[in-house]
Order: sequence, then structure tokens, then C-alpha cells
Amino acid sequence: MKLSKDMCEMALSNDSICSIFNEDYVVLRKTMPVTDDKLNWYISSIRKLKSSGVNIATIIDYKLFPETTRTYKVGSYTEGIFLEERAKGKAFDSRSIYLRTTKDYDFNEVACMYLKMLKDYIEELELRAASSQDIYDKLVNDCLSIQIAGLQIDPKPLNFFFDSKVGYTVIDVIGGDNKSNNRLSEYFPQHMMSIVFGYGKPSMSVEFKDLSIMPPEMADRLVTAGKTLEAKIALSLRKYGFSDEEIALAISGNRFRYENKLQTVEIDDIEEYIAKKFSEEKDKQNINKNTCNNNERFVISC
Repeated sequence: MKLSKDMCEMALSNDSICSIFNEDYVVLRKTMPVTDDKLNWYISSIRKLKSSGVNIATIIDYKLFPETTRTYKVGSYTEGIFLEERAKGKAFDSRSIYLRTTKDYDFNEVACMYLKMLKDYIEELELRAASSQDIYDKLVNDCLSIQIAGLQIDPKPLNFFFDSKVGYTVIDVIGGDNKSNNRLSEYFPQHMMSIVFGYGKPSMSVEFKDLSIMPPEMADRLVTAGKTLEAKIALSLRKYGFSDEEIALAISGNRFRYENKLQTVEIDDIEEYIAKKFSEEKDKQNINKNTCNNNERFVISC
């Protein structure tokens, strides 16, 4: 497979970095995270990792735009179009609802949207929790193998796609420091937790005041899936030499993603709850605004 004219036009006409070409390929318009002189090594290293069995999306073909080259002390970077394998499955993104008191909302629509976000997150965690221990062993091993090859994972959840058949596929690795015998970092166990759990359960706020809630039946499912996943990740980390202390620290820092410390509200009452809290915050904002306006009347200029 080679970059075609249609692929290039698709990338150039798209405002986002990634354009989906078909089920198997994506086209990226970006600058790779290595200097131009290391680009061939970078692509070759990824291909070797894939050939060795690591679940990593490889770059099939590319074209650089010399007029976009930028030079720094460390070297030059040039933007290009890259044809890359499309990772199978789903990656976690941060999902939130922000309400402003200056706008009007259909609270039934807001409640439905929030419930769908919670449902999607919980179902994805349950799917991941139902996967075999081998999948988590492979995730840890793949990330360590990437380090040994002189590269590094970028541990943002969006860079790891999960498919129940394929497991976890890594995308967008970055150039390493070639210290191939070192483990990623002291934060590796924390990275594994955030890769698998994403950013945690969705949130909702009004004027930046947290309004997140949780139906009781969803809370139970979320905790069950969360504990199952943590146990599997911990077992894989222990298998690859991470200490109980490192693992316990990662688990402690991960609990907020699934533990329910939110107010529990029945599903049928969520719309009314949101509308009430929104109204209370709007009244508070209006009182504060009126107070400020009244104070301004008594300011004396000298």
C-alpha cells in the first residue's frame, strides 16, 4: 500500500491530524516526534517491533513537505503525510458536560447525554475486565519491548486502542533516549492504570462547580469492573518485576477513576436533580452579580 493522491487530498482538506481512510488505514498530517535525521530509524524500529509480535500501529508510507521544515538546536522537524495502520478497537477520551448559567438547556436531553456517557464508560470497562490475563501480560510486555527498542510510549489513553480479540494496540510512540535496558520510569505502573482506565468516569459541572452524580446500579457495576481490572494489571506488573510497593502506589492513585464518592441519584430523578442544581447556581450567580453592581455605585473617584 502506498500513499495515493486521494489520501493526500483527504489529509490536506481535513482540519484534524487524523483522517480515516478505511477500516485498515488512517492518513495523518503531522510532524513526527523525532528529528528528520532519525525518521527512517523511527519508522524502521516500529516495523521491527510489529514483526516481533508487539501490537503497534506501523507507518506504511509517507511524504514530507520540505517547505514546512523547522530547525531547532536538537535538529530539524518537517511536516508530512503518513499512511498508518488503523488500530482496532476503542481508545478512551475525556468526556464531560459543562453547563453555563447564561444558556438555556433541555434538562431531559442533558440527563440522557450524561447517562449515555456513564453507560459507555462502564460498558467499555466491563469489556476490558472480561478479557483474559494474557492480554494484560502482553500490554505490559509490549510497552517494555518498546522501551528496549529505544522508543517510549506516550501514555495518554488516546494512544492505546482496545479490541476484545486483538487486545491493546499502541499508537504514536515517541523517540527514546536509547537507554534500552532501563524500565520506562518509576511511573510505569501508574501509566498502565491510566492506559486501561482512561481519564475515569465522565463528569458534569455547572459554572465549573462539580455536579457529577451516579445511579446506584451503575455504581455497583463500575466498582466491580474497576476492581477486576486493577487485579489483572497488578498481576501482570508483578510478573514483570515491579514491586508490591510500586503497584500499591499505582492502585491508590487509580481508585478515583471508578470508586463512587459521588452523590447517588436514581435514574428517574436525574433530570429533576440537574434542573434544580442548575437553577440554584443560576440564582447564586445573579445574586453575586447584583451585589457587585450595587457596590460599584458607591465607588468614589478622587
